Amino acid sequence: MKGKQAIFILFLHATIVSCNKKEVAKTYISFYHWKSEANFTESYKKAIDPLKRESKRVP
Repeated sequence: MKGKQAIFILFLHATIVSCNKKEVAKTYISFYHWKSEANFTESYKKAIDPLKRESKRVP
C-alpha cells in the first residue's frame, strides 16, 4: 500500500508542477477512481488540497 501511496503523491506533484488544465483533469479522474478503491488518511487530503488550489488558478 505504501508504494502505491508514494507513486500517487508523486503523480499529483508532477501534475501541479505542469500547471496544465488537461493534466489536472486527468489527475482528478484518476484521483476519484483511485479513491473509490482506497481509504484516504489526513495526509492524502493534505496532498490533494494543493491540487485543488492550483486548478482554481489555472485560467
